[in-house]
Amino acid sequence: MLCLGLLASWFAVQARPALRAYQDSAIYLEGARQLAAGQGFSTALVPLEADEPSPITAYAPGFSALIAPLVLCGLDEREGAAVVLALAYVAYALASCALVLAAAGFGWWPAAGLFTLALILQPTVIQYVPSILSDLPFAAATTAVAWLAVRQLQREEPSLAAALGLGIALGLATLIRWSGLHLGIVLAIGLWLALPSALAPARRLRLLAAIALGGAATVGPWLLRNRLRGGFLTGDRFLTLHDPATIAGQLLSGLSSGRSDLHALLADVPGAGVACDGVLALDLTLLLWLVVRGRGWRVRHVRLLAVLAVGYTAALGITACLHIVDALVAPRYWLPVWPLLGAGAFGALAHAELSPRARRAVAVVWLLPMAGAVAAFNAHRLELARPGVELERYFLDERLAHSAPVAYLRSKGRGCAVVSNYAVPLTLHAKPRLVHALRPDAAALRAFLDRRGDVCIAYFHRRDVYRKHPEVDPAPALEALAREGRIRRIQRDAYGEIWVSTSAADG
Repeated sequence: MLCLGLLASWFAVQARPALRAYQDSAIYLEGARQLAAGQGFSTALVPLEADEPSPITAYAPGFSALIAPLVLCGLDEREGAAVVLALAYVAYALASCALVLAAAGFGWWPAAGLFTLALILQPTVIQYVPSILSDLPFAAATTAVAWLAVRQLQREEPSLAAALGLGIALGLATLIRWSGLHLGIVLAIGLWLALPSALAPARRLRLLAAIALGGAATVGPWLLRNRLRGGFLTGDRFLTLHDPATIAGQLLSGLSSGRSDLHALLADVPGAGVACDGVLALDLTLLLWLVVRGRGWRVRHVRLLAVLAVGYTAALGITACLHIVDALVAPRYWLPVWPLLGAGAFGALAHAELSPRARRAVAVVWLLPMAGAVAAFNAHRLELARPGVELERYFLDERLAHSAPVAYLRSKGRGCAVVSNYAVPLTLHAKPRLVHALRPDAAALRAFLDRRGDVCIAYFHRRDVYRKHPEVDPAPALEALAREGRIRRIQRDAYGEIWVSTSAADG
């Protein structure tokens, strides 16, 4: 485990944590900054009429809360995120290995180590080290929760105190990502099916009640806060039906994304792709055979892991059918599932009613593609996780940090009311207290100017966005107010421009 942790640490550093950012990343970094400043889990991006930071409800606070102490220690938000992501990658590796060992037994440590290496060396896994997203910390937490659940099942007498602790751990995982609510429901079903049949129903209910109590005590206050301040338990959610066949296709593509990685790693070997697919098909066939004919289903913790993997997958698919989420083809949704599948498979093999020779033969067939993936891995392939930074999609571009809008607000704009059409570079680099949303509504902006004294308007040239959707471009509103003499442009460069109210310009 120590060697595995050291290897994972080296891979994490090579992947350059916190390199890549998305719109979600802005919320996590902004939330960490506000938490460190004592403003709660909130964002400085607010409507024109607001006077205080807005609460964040659509995102769980855990990832930002992990970053916030590092910000208090002197790191900036991005540096704090890099530390958290690197540690999460190492924790994901260690928890995956521990889960396989718990399911199969310590004697299976070579298989556990090889499976874990093959898992964490996938480019689809490595790419979430540089991505400022909550998926990797969440996957590490849920894998640890699964390990705790397996250890609970292996007790001769399940403990109410341990069940309460399991619920608290599940609640902490849910505070990193709201998908933990899915896992909580599935965990309850899995434990009910996996607990010893001799255990009285009343005792089972008390164990599940202890888990529910621990989870509710951890997550409940945040859900209540979201309901009172945002109107929804987990953000602005609304029903919008999607084609189940499309969702199922995305689900299968996302779950099997590691196959594409393996093909890429073995691309230089003639015929390796076809052979790899054949071995993977054989692996799945052997797994089904072990569960059914090898009586793997009779092993309690194997049954639990199977329910967790299948149930969580089904819960994500059902959710995707009912409201808008990113396409499930994205591997990040399946980071929690792959350790469950691996641990369940090796647990079923370790406890199957097979001769030692047959068990070894199945293990060799399973480990062949994993060994190929590890052997074919080269450190330079981490370049796959180092994309170029695009101005219109990413806000970590250092050129934005020195652009006219950011530079002005850093030096002179502290005392003015900030309005912008692209708040993310401002909240990351200039850190104003509030950034009021700039909309293509001249009347609303006119009323804002009348109500406030000094106003600074940071307008970014988002050409690709406005070329596709010219109706959302606030430039015509700015020009109209300039003709009225209400605002004046004072700085401009290739990235954006600064407008100020006439009173501020004169002052």
